[in-house]
Parts: sequence; C-alpha cells; structure tokens
Amino acid sequence: MRMLNKFFCIVLCLCMIASTTVFASAQTGTVYYVDSIAGDDSNSGLSPDKAFKTIEKAASILYYGGDSVLFKADGVYIGNFGVKGTSDASNPITIGSYGEGAKPLLTSSKENDPVIALYDASGWIIENLEITAPKGTGILVYYRNSCVKDVVIRNVTLHDIQNYPSDNYLSSSRAAIRLMGSPVTPGAHLENITVDGCEIYDCGYGIFTGSNYPNTPETPYNKNIIVENCSIHDLWDDAFIMSDTDTIILRNSSIINTCQSSGVYYTAPVWMWGVTNGLVENCEIAGAKNVLDGMAVDFDDHTDHSTFQYIYSHDNVRFMWNCPVHDDHYGNTVRYCLSVNDNITSNGAGNGNETAEHDFKFYNNTIVNGSTYNFYMYDDAVIKNNIFILEPGYLMKFNRKYDYDMSNNCYWGVTKPINDKNSFIALPQFAGEDLTDKNSFILKACSPCIGAGVQVEENMGEHDFFGNSLDSTHNIGCYEGDGVEGEKESPTICDILVSMFTAISRLISDLFD
Repeated sequence: MRMLNKFFCIVLCLCMIASTTVFASAQTGTVYYVDSIAGDDSNSGLSPDKAFKTIEKAASILYYGGDSVLFKADGVYIGNFGVKGTSDASNPITIGSYGEGAKPLLTSSKENDPVIALYDASGWIIENLEITAPKGTGILVYYRNSCVKDVVIRNVTLHDIQNYPSDNYLSSSRAAIRLMGSPVTPGAHLENITVDGCEIYDCGYGIFTGSNYPNTPETPYNKNIIVENCSIHDLWDDAFIMSDTDTIILRNSSIINTCQSSGVYYTAPVWMWGVTNGLVENCEIAGAKNVLDGMAVDFDDHTDHSTFQYIYSHDNVRFMWNCPVHDDHYGNTVRYCLSVNDNITSNGAGNGNETAEHDFKFYNNTIVNGSTYNFYMYDDAVIKNNIFILEPGYLMKFNRKYDYDMSNNCYWGVTKPINDKNSFIALPQFAGEDLTDKNSFILKACSPCIGAGVQVEENMGEHDFFGNSLDSTHNIGCYEGDGVEGEKESPTICDILVSMFTAISRLISDLFD
C-alpha cells in the first residue's frame, strides 16, 4: 500500500510539473533570435548561438501570443518584415533586441514598402530598434478586415524615411509611422495604439493616422491612439497628422523644426482632421517654417471637442488655426498656452465663408510678439483671460458680423477691441526679459493681471502652463500663481508712441472696415 501511495505521489508531482511547464510556456512563448553577423537561416533560431541571419527568415515564422523575435544589437538587417500572427494585450508578440551595443538597424530601400508592417495583426510590441527607409515607410499598422488593436511602438528611433518633400500627402511612403486602413469588412478600424518614447527625424512625415472612409457604423473612426514622450524634429512636413480618430492624444513631447519644405502645399506640426476628443498637451512646438499653414496646431475639417493646452509654441509661422472650410466645428478649446514669436494666428475659416467654429473657447493664453490675430467665429466664441502683446503696427482683426464673448484680457502694443469688457491696455509685468526662457513669462506680484481673470467654465483644466494648481481666483495669461517679487516696470516713451500709433491704426481700420 505504501508503494502504491508513493507511486501516486510521484505521478501527481510529475503532473504538477508538467502543468506548470505548459503554463509557463503559454505565458512566455517562444523566443527567436536574429544575428546579421554570426547567424544562419538554416539554424533553428531558438538560441543566440543558433540565431537566424535575415529579416526574411524572421518574417517567415507564424507567431503566437507570448512569442518574441529579437534582433542582435549592433547588427544591420536589410529587408521587409510583414508580420504573421495576431494576439492581444494580455499576451502580446514582441519585436525587439538583445545583446549589448547600439540598437539593431532595420532598413529597406524598396520603393513604398514598409520596413515593419502589421496587416490586420493585433497585440504586437515593437521596441528598442532603429529603422530607416529612404524610399518607403518605417512602421505601418494597417487594417482591412478586422479591428487592429493593442499595438505598442516604444523606444524606436526612426530616421531617413523618405527624407525629401513630396506634394502627395496621402502617399503611403511618406511617414515614419503610419496608422491607417481601408476597411473591407464592416467595423474594421484601429483601437488602442500607443507610440511611446520614440525619436523621429530627417523624414518626410512623422506620424500619420487616418482612414480612407468617413465615420459610419460600417466604417468607424479609429479609437484611442496615444503618442507620448516622443522627440520629433527636422522633418520636411507634418510631425503628427491626427485624422479620422475618436480620442487621440499627443502629450509630453517635443516637435522642433518640422514643416521645413518650401513647396506649395499645406503642412503643420500638428494637424487635426476628422478628430473628435483630440488632446494636445505638455508639448514644445517650435520652428515650423512652411508659409502655407506652418502653425503649431491646426483644427481642420470635422474636428470637434478637442483641446490644445499647456503648450509652449515659439518661432513658428503661426500659432494656431481653426479652419472649418467645409463643415462647422464644435466645442474646441485652447487654454494655458504660451506663444512667443509666432506670427499670424487665425481662429476660424480663413476664406470668409459661412462655416465657422461654434462654442470655441480661447482663454488664459499668453501671446508675445505675435502679428495679426484674426478671429472668425460665431457669437458663442469665448475669448477671456488672455495676454496679447503684438508687434508694432499689427492689429486684432474680428469678423464684425458676430459679437464674441470677450472680457478680462490684457493688451499691449495693440488697441483692445471695443466690445471687450473689463479688459485693459497695460504692461503685464513679466518676471524676466529673456524671450527664449519660458520662465520669463511668470508674472510679478505687482502685475495688473494677478487676480484680474474670471472663471470661464466649470472645468478649466488640471493646472496652469507652469504646473500651478487652479483655484477660484484667476489671473490673466497662462500663469495662475501669486507672482514673484520684482520692481514694477514703466512703459518707455517709445512704448507710449507705439500704443498711440496702434490706436490710430485701429481707428482708421474701423472706419473703413
């Protein structure tokens, strides 16, 4: 009997070990290794010393949830990786790296082809790689027959991806990362896509999202796309095209020296088109040069209920643009932003048509050394708690057809609009004089803007531009603190003459408008 019990115990233990092994295997999956120097495609690929050699071999494998394919550091891998296999967020498939040294470089010179392509493939992580594609795209996530979801692209460096201008903004070969689709099966779209900690430079486009069809039950918008902690710089064209998506976010990122092309087509660092619930926050956007658009952010056609906040915008052709050329916009907001040395800003349709921005809110922004400000919106527009410092000789322009809800703004270098209630012309009394230091635009305690603002809406955001919490007493401008010590600055004779000149210019403009 003892022998029988012992036998059963042994069998039970073996079963437990076997079940544990199966469970662990299901969780961890199979790891495949690729080594461009010491590898061989005749190998099993199941260990570093039995690594594959090429992308093509790695791409031939059918991957399952929990699997990984790892490229050895310092290697160069030439080819195209169209993935096989799909999974989900709970057990993703990973394309990554192993070993010490520089990120493995994946590249392709094929015309229009992506280096890594996910066609109707969910549950993938792409990480710790360097990607170039002089004639193609970097990473393509594409849907036709399914909802493609739970894709993460993180810590990937993408550069030299069609790094020359083109007038075909829909070309699939333009973007470092392209999130796109052409639905064949009803309901196909993208959902839960994250780009985190990536660097993109020397490319045509940066990140391009969208769909080839409008938002309908059969062809719904993409959903929940997040780009964060990224550095995007030195591009010919747009950094991030947000298109055809419900809930799309750009945050904690820098976008520097994009839109460098001199071609006769429109580009902007951040371009919203067909977006609902878009959010751009905690970003620095600077150096956009293209004269056609070239603004830090563009709220374009079919963009509703989107917010632009906590943004440091400087040295762009424009600060922002609300452009409902074909259809009206509803419920967009710009708040707690700092704009320095940006030129023209237009809020509303630029062509004077009857489409316009409804329920638009523009409050607690600090605008320094801008030029012309054009406001073309319906009566329900709210423009409050802003500091406007314009270059000498420039004007605030408003569509006189509408009576905006304007109040509690501070102006300098420009005459305040007649219908702007509780507003004034005064030096804001900034803490510093260095226009390249955003902290210069903190207010002194003696500033007339301290405590001079009003509550605009019930929820005005989590904090101000500088991270100060919000309370019931509001300042004018993007700073909501108590102010810092400093002597009150008096206007110079030159300042007074400029103010008089702008007042006369405005009077003449009103007479002939």
